[in-house]
Amino acid sequence: MIALARADYGIRNALTIPTMTNKDGIAGASIISSEHDAPFALLKQEKLDTLFLITRAFHSCVLAEQQLSKQFLRPFLASLNQKEIDILRHLARGEPFKRIEYSVDVASYRVAANILDKLRGKFGGITRDRLMFLVGLLHLLNES
Repeated sequence: MIALARADYGIRNALTIPTMTNKDGIAGASIISSEHDAPFALLKQEKLDTLFLITRAFHSCVLAEQQLSKQFLRPFLASLNQKEIDILRHLARGEPFKRIEYSVDVASYRVAANILDKLRGKFGGITRDRLMFLVGLLHLLNES
């Protein structure tokens, strides 16, 4: 892979900075360079904090802008299992969460709450309200 990047694209050095800090991560930003090792190492030494701030700003912009959110989060949503989708749909319909086991195939309210907490974590620890906003934005409720 490295040989291909160097031969075909002239990439000598690269640095990938995750935009999420949880184990799942949604995306990252890669900084690539055709510079030799020493100049790239100097860039990292002098500007690494700035590069991290830039990637965090990029991530914040993506989540704040409706069209960008759609573009970047849609592939992630494809990885959700049916139970996760059903729980989100239940919430979005405004049904009482305490009665979720009657409309979603889960053992109990507590199990559903744990799944919801994990979902919020997958999205970077966002609030339940923010999660529901993204569900609506990305039309997750559209039955397929």
